[in-house]
Amino acid sequence: MSLEQILRTQSVVVCCGTGGVGKTSIAAALALSAAQIGRRAIVITIDPARRLADAIGLRDEIGNEPVLVKQIGRGQMWATMLDVGETFDSLVTQFASDAEQVTEILNNTFYRNVSRSLSGTRDYIAAERLLALQGDDRFDLVIVDTPPTRSALAFVEAPERLARFLEHRLFRLLISPTLTGMKLISTALQPVVRTAGKIVGAAALDDAIAFLQAFAGMEDGFRQRARQSATLLRGSVTSFVLVASARSDTLEEASYFADGLQRNNIAIDLVIANRMPPRFGDTAAEVALTHVQDPDGDLWRNLAQLHSEAEQADAQLAQFMLGLTSASCIRVAERSADIIDLDGITDIAASLLAP
Repeated sequence: MSLEQILRTQSVVVCCGTGGVGKTSIAAALALSAAQIGRRAIVITIDPARRLADAIGLRDEIGNEPVLVKQIGRGQMWATMLDVGETFDSLVTQFASDAEQVTEILNNTFYRNVSRSLSGTRDYIAAERLLALQGDDRFDLVIVDTPPTRSALAFVEAPERLARFLEHRLFRLLISPTLTGMKLISTALQPVVRTAGKIVGAAALDDAIAFLQAFAGMEDGFRQRARQSATLLRGSVTSFVLVASARSDTLEEASYFADGLQRNNIAIDLVIANRMPPRFGDTAAEVALTHVQDPDGDLWRNLAQLHSEAEQADAQLAQFMLGLTSASCIRVAERSADIIDLDGITDIAASLLAP
């Protein structure tokens, strides 16, 4: 599938790749490119770092509430950053049976710790936020800027893991009304609770049990949303775009991610090879070396070095693409300066859709 097909037809684009390859800038450029062809695109970063805000020059203006970055005719580019705690709180409010249950959960110490600091929580909440944005009538395309590779796999797998946990017998036992603090515990759970109490402390365990009991009755809503998120990530309306640079270490990490997606029955539709060494003319490196004795030999020597780096990068990328027969590939040349504003994003967008 070509990039233009992806931007015109898909509902979700997940941008993934290792750190340091310009993934966030590419994600923003994809959203801008989509807006240029008339779509209402939003880019969301689920990476805790604020690179998206930096890349489009809006560091203090982007939060959990979507912000309109640019209007282009009928097209729009929006941006948002995941706030895990705020999103989790809204889910609790949505699925609680009454205001009393909301208050009990939001004031629970265990809930506050889990919803604000536990890494696995971020993965699930990110998938939930994606589902919410995809169902928001303001947008017809959601572009996700994921954390570096291994965390991105956790994001993909999180909804299914949560759904399985909520369906597990142990969870059913934990939310049983007979679990009042540490006092009335079923025989089956006594060894588990005793061990957990020694590790985390009885008070912390009491908070956890109180939270799970307060959570009772909400699990169906959370499980249903988790299943919907998992279905969306694997659905035909979603495309995965792998951003990489033609270095052996980043391509090795990209291969790891591609294998992980394959295990989850997800294919990569497009590879964007970013920060590729630029070419200056069509002269091959070995031809340039024949001119090093000329009066301008230093220039020829530099040209030979640059072309050698470009040829090596092309060879590494070609080898990598052999393992991704269903994916197309776009090359984006390395830039001389960091991307710090929307003008830089506009330049990348032009490169992405160039003939």
